[in-house]
Formats: sequence, structure tokens, C-alpha cells
Amino acid sequence: MNAKRMIGIDIIRIYCAIIILFSHLGGWRWNIDFKGLNNWINGQVEFIMIIFFVLSGYCLKRSNNFMFHKDGDIIAFYKRRLIRILPLYYAVEVVRLIIAFHEGQVVQRIRMLPIRLFALQMEFNYDVYAGASWFIGCIIACYFIYPLVYKLFDGACFRTRIMWCMIILFIVFYSKLMTFWFDDVDIYYSTVYRVLEFSVGVIMPEDIFDKYQIRLPNVMYILVSGFLVLFLTIQTSAIVGMTVYAIKLITIPVLILFCSKIDVSERVGEVLQLVSGYTFEVFLLQDIILSNTIRAYGLMIEDNGIRLLLALTLLLFLCVAWKVIEKNVRLLFVRFREYFK
Repeated sequence: MNAKRMIGIDIIRIYCAIIILFSHLGGWRWNIDFKGLNNWINGQVEFIMIIFFVLSGYCLKRSNNFMFHKDGDIIAFYKRRLIRILPLYYAVEVVRLIIAFHEGQVVQRIRMLPIRLFALQMEFNYDVYAGASWFIGCIIACYFIYPLVYKLFDGACFRTRIMWCMIILFIVFYSKLMTFWFDDVDIYYSTVYRVLEFSVGVIMPEDIFDKYQIRLPNVMYILVSGFLVLFLTIQTSAIVGMTVYAIKLITIPVLILFCSKIDVSERVGEVLQLVSGYTFEVFLLQDIILSNTIRAYGLMIEDNGIRLLLALTLLLFLCVAWKVIEKNVRLLFVRFREYFK
């Protein structure tokens, strides 16, 4: 496993978080106008989510210390991943419950709370899974199947990995076609669809540059990555779009591989790493500022720029507050455990 921080991957994470956040703020929730870019931003969301899940699988494979050779490795892996994501998710659910009490919808929120606590909301209708935290159930499902996918392809050759990546991407592409052929087919919130994307990230080869002894200047990795990002932002008509869609799906793993090779100065890298460390919090905590109560206060402000500044300030405050709380809780837990040893 490569221990070196992949700064290019951090850049993708930040880009994904910004697009998703702006798409929510620019919708009916906060009604913020991004100078005519709202339609373009909304058009990026579908591929941003695909990148997010492919990237999650790729980064997990690169950073995971579990080889699943020992008894208990799988359970230890599950514990580590759930401890990483569930505390914040549950904290958001508690805050949403308090907000629901203020909105007079506490009974409905309590009824769906057990389902949401087990992250099963995606198996129900929109009223149950509505909110920015819908993807948590998909992520947990991805973590659940990760050891299996890892073991199946552990030691697999380069061609085998490429072949299976292409097969899975074809399934994803064909699933998209189903939305054109049949009414009421929506794959955006599909857990199976997201697990397939995650699996591509786990399976895709990470040593392609080393395998073919490719040594490119850093500027080439940056330029190619920038070109691929521009290609992914192209919006086309439905008919022509499906051809472009297929090429885009293949472009995503290539983009990730090129971005993983980007190198920057140490100081810039530290800043990007710091900002990237808040992307998961941004994905989840925006669920609070998108609630009807908080949104109502935001819509009282007529100035578009000030409304955007307020939303970003609230989100930044929540992110920093959670980081502080999380750090102190972990310190208390460590001291508590050492005390009773």
C-alpha cells in the first residue's frame, strides 16, 4: 500500500463536496443563484456521485491496513469503518429530531428513526430517505461487501481487473439506459448501483504507471487530469448523451489514476489535506442547514451573496464544532479505557 498522501485525490474530494453542496443550496432549499450556473451545477451531480463512490473504493483499498488474513480482521475492519461514520450520522439524526420537534413533525420523525438509525431508509419512499444523509446506507453496504471484493481480487492480474471493471461499468451504463426505456425507474438512490461503482474503485489496478514504466512530468498529470475533468462536465442531449455517458464512465477511473500521481508543494499539500479532511462532514452536516427551520431563516435574507455567506458560515461552524467534539470525546475514551486497564 502506498503511504504517500494522494493530493490529487484530495482535490477531487473537495470538488465533489463543493458541487453537491452548491446543488443543494441552489435548489428550492436556499434558492441561491450562482450567476446562471445552477443548471450546470445540477447537471454535474449524477457523475459527481459516481466519482464519489468509485473514489471511496479506490481510497479504501489504498489506505486499508487489513489484509483479511487473520481471524478477526473482518470484524475489526467493520468496527473501524462504522466508528468513523456513525457517530456524526447519529449526531445529525439527533439534531434533526430536535428540529422536527420545533416544526411539529416529531411524531413522524420518531416513527422513522429506528429505520434511519440502521441506515435502511433507502428501502423506503422519499419521505423516509429525504435529506443529504441518504448515502450513508449505501456506504455501509459498500463497507460490508469490501472484504469479499478485496479477497476475490487479491492477487488478480492486471487484465482480470480491467475486464471486471469494464463489465461492472457496462452494467452501470445499461442501468442508465433503463431510465430512458421505462418510466419511474430511478437508479440515483439505488444501493446496488452505488455498490457496483464502489467495487470498480476496489478492483481497478493502481499500479498501471509502474507496470508500463510510465514516468511523466507532474505538469502532465495535472494537465491530463484537468482535461478529463472538463470532459466530465460536458452536457449533451439524451441521444448523443448516452454515447458520451459511456465514455465518461471509463474516464472516471482514468481520472482517479492520473490524479493519484499529482504532486504539489508541501505547504499547498497540507492545506488541501486539511480542507479534504472536512468533506465527509460537509456531506452530512449540510443535512442540518437544509432543514426547513434553518432554511426559513436563510430565505428571509434577500441578498443572494449574504444568503450564501450565511449558509457557508453555518456549515463551517458545524464542521469545526464537530471536529472539536470528536477529538475531545476520543481523548476521554482513551483515558477512560486506560484508567480501567
